Amino acid sequence: MARKTHLLTLFLLVGVAIASVYAQSAPPADPKIVFKVSLVGNQHEFHIGETIPLQLSFSSTVKDRYQIDAAQYDRSGRMNFERFVVSPAEGAVDPLPGHTFGMGGLTTYQFLSAEPWTIKLNLNEWVRFTQPGEYRLTIVSSRVAVRDSANAYGTSPVAARSNEITLKIVVADA
Repeated sequence: MARKTHLLTLFLLVGVAIASVYAQSAPPADPKIVFKVSLVGNQHEFHIGETIPLQLSFSSTVKDRYQIDAAQYDRSGRMNFERFVVSPAEGAVDPLPGHTFGMGGLTTYQFLSAEPWTIKLNLNEWVRFTQPGEYRLTIVSSRVAVRDSANAYGTSPVAARSNEITLKIVVADA
């Protein structure tokens, strides 16, 4: 019995250590990056299955410090720079669960400036609404890196957190 307790304690300690490493490896959100999400057009109400066009804009007043990955496509068809956080989570699912890999594509990098860099995305590529209701959306993006001379690559990842928008999802038309 004592041996089982020791093994259980060991597994618990290893689990806590692994969880702490993962928690520490997530890049911190940097408040000097301005990341705004908005709906394209004035529409805030969408039917289930209707395309929900978004515009993401990134900027910073800190000159030549933050670099953005401007990739807009991947040969696999789905970029994974952004994590879409929907609340309440019930009624919103990933339309491609388990699709987390990319195959690469062309990209460029540029420094953020006070003039926003923008990209348009369809929310439906990452979130499918299955129930009508009012949902809040925030996005966490890993497109941005900060200059870091201590890093071999010259930059370190940082997270950019967007503002929150509200969507009203209604039953689909026939």
